[in-house]
Amino acid sequence: KEIYGDVYERCLDLYHTINHPQFKLIYDASNYIQVGCNPNVAYEAVKEYTVYYHMKDCDAETNVEMPLGLGFTDYKSIFKDLYARGYEGFMTMEPHTQKYALGRRVMGFLPFLKFVKPDFYKGFRKIDKKLGVSLFKKITPKDVFVMQYENLKKFIEEAGK
Repeated sequence: KEIYGDVYERCLDLYHTINHPQFKLIYDASNYIQVGCNPNVAYEAVKEYTVYYHMKDCDAETNVEMPLGLGFTDYKSIFKDLYARGYEGFMTMEPHTQKYALGRRVMGFLPFLKFVKPDFYKGFRKIDKKLGVSLFKKITPKDVFVMQYENLKKFIEEAGK
């Protein structure tokens, strides 16, 4: 994000301008969301040129990175399409969503922070609500990683059905 190729139109501009068989694209839904670009529209635009996927999600209202499958991106449709097209590339689960595990309790126990970092406060509360957990439940970075892994596995399995 915040570079020339942060929206899909400019990613495509770079791809077609460079026009080299070894130049391919990376898809990162969260980065698209954070610059105001719909990640589902972006996927459709760049999928033919993409060989690598950064697996994380983001809330479109707060721009807070969320565990895979809890944000704005329609990963079910993306994985169904990847499966139907025979995608054999690779993906990485990005660690940025550990901010949720590390920051949610601090935000909850220091109420003034919701005025200092209102988007994080609201975003973390949204994640808690989606997960059905209280502020007092301890969630570690490992918990978030496992959750993302399980969601990724579920999306892959459901796409093949």
